[in-house]
Amino acid sequence: GGSWSEAARPAPRERRDALKVYARLARDPRARARLIEASTDADPEVRAWVADALEGAALVEAARRGSAEAFAKAARTVPEQAFGLALERLAGEPPYAEARKVLRTLAEAIDADALLVAIAAVPPVVRARAVEPLVESAALRERLLSPLTVLLEGAQAPGEALDDEAFETLYRATRASAAYSEAMREPLEPSLLRLTAAHEWMLRAAAFRALGALGAAREVFTAGLADPYPRVRLAALAALLESSDRGEVDEVFRALAKDPFPLVRAEAVTLAAREGVLVGAVDDRSPRVRLAVLTSWLGRDERAADLDKALRRERRLDVKGGFLEAAAARCVPGFERTAQQILEVAGPGQDEAASAAALSYLLAFEGETREAWIRALEARGVPKRTLEGPPRCRGKIAL
Repeated sequence: GGSWSEAARPAPRERRDALKVYARLARDPRARARLIEASTDADPEVRAWVADALEGAALVEAARRGSAEAFAKAARTVPEQAFGLALERLAGEPPYAEARKVLRTLAEAIDADALLVAIAAVPPVVRARAVEPLVESAALRERLLSPLTVLLEGAQAPGEALDDEAFETLYRATRASAAYSEAMREPLEPSLLRLTAAHEWMLRAAAFRALGALGAAREVFTAGLADPYPRVRLAALAALLESSDRGEVDEVFRALAKDPFPLVRAEAVTLAAREGVLVGAVDDRSPRVRLAVLTSWLGRDERAADLDKALRRERRLDVKGGFLEAAAARCVPGFERTAQQILEVAGPGQDEAASAAALSYLLAFEGETREAWIRALEARGVPKRTLEGPPRCRGKIAL
């Protein structure tokens, strides 16, 4: 008969038993119809049985109705149909995560010629949604270069605003370009250079990131470092650092460490520190930047005295807490006093993140002093469960 109404729906155990019977009779059209109907059941165990019992067209139908389990099995057992279904999904409304996951699985499971024919037949925006996960496959990357280049050629004249579909097509195609190496730069570079002057900042940022991966010339990124939008400046900096033609970068770091936007200053300090260059002002008006500067001095002997002074002067507990998180992550001892001070001044119910960071720091290091800290903190009323667990750092810590 028809589907179960809410009133007539059997109890969970009875339903499971009934579905097990249908699973054994999956070749019967009526049993198959019931199984397809149950393929999106709220019970994950039921969904798993159903996917297990269904095959071929019935399995694809269950996947089409939204069963993730059926979709995953279809990708393994009927890859061509699963590929077609993934493209169908990408032509519909988001979310697309499941379809993209299936495409990654299928990238090397189906014939590359058939795949290229299938993606050529769908509208550009759907093609871009498909190409983005497919370029992650090294085996397919070279074959996808031509359709990707065609998608990018849709780039409008610089500064011209795009409608939503054109924007999404170009944005996804630009992001996909970042999967390619310098050897394949030539066909992609002209369109990406045009996109560094796009009206939408997200397209400009993505274009710089892709050009960095493709090893574009240093002067390409210079314009991006002066872009009016802060996140584009950061994307251009990250791309320059990735490029094989980066050249001397110290001056770039110093300039961006004085940027009007705290986000840019903080990131410039962090990226510079990774390159062994110290920039930024420890008395910057932005807490975010001060934290980046303090963290960049961690483990630098020549800055030890300045770091000690700056930590004593710092008023904000969130900055000190963030610094202690970084010190614990890198197992750098010597900041017990800062941790203690946070625990002394943090108000109950306030500054919880900073207090948690201070506790984690004090308990990060092995040794008898750690046991003494645990006793002292218990005496202060810190719950025992927050003090349990092994130390994560080798090396002693002072009490």
